[in-house]
Amino acid sequence: MLCVDVVCFNSRFRFIVIYRPPHYGSNARDYENKLIESLESLCQVAWPVFIVGDLNCPGVNWQTNCAPLGGVQDKLLDCVVDYGFTQCVQLPTTRGANVLDLVLVNEPLLLSSLSVLDPVGNSDHDTVQFCMATTSAKTQECKSFAVLSSITFATRVNDVMCKLSTSGRGCHAAGIYFGVLMYADVLLLISSTFTKN
Repeated sequence: MLCVDVVCFNSRFRFIVIYRPPHYGSNARDYENKLIESLESLCQVAWPVFIVGDLNCPGVNWQTNCAPLGGVQDKLLDCVVDYGFTQCVQLPTTRGANVLDLVLVNEPLLLSSLSVLDPVGNSDHDTVQFCMATTSAKTQECKSFAVLSSITFATRVNDVMCKLSTSGRGCHAAGIYFGVLMYADVLLLISSTFTKN
């Protein structure tokens, strides 16, 4: 998990990037409890929050806010619903026709567009791109900028890491980690681009 606050004109946005491994046993419950505790802490701010990434919750129906009971998915769903988040990706983002790559936002009217694009490289995850609108205090003009989902960057780096690895083991976690770092760099670039005006 990575959390970055971006200040753009007079507005502040919090981006939380998450990759949750697709496990559902007792270790997954411990991980889930820590994840939910972290999300609860990070979401207690007065500015808009975006949660983006792959939560690996294929059983969640984001349109009806229903999930299988007694596991990891229902607790994650309860957390995001309790904090007023809306899941904005409506199309499947994997070849398995699941919506795994999510854009959750507590102020969905900030999104000016959202697209599911072709995957990067050999990934089985599509790219999710969204644009958000912000207003300049100086000109009162509305500007929007695009943000690619964290999984896109993670996948790109993961592909490179796997090609460099002779065994191919352990490269997925490294790719996700470096992908999150690359995503942070993109957010900082966006922030510096829009704060110079």
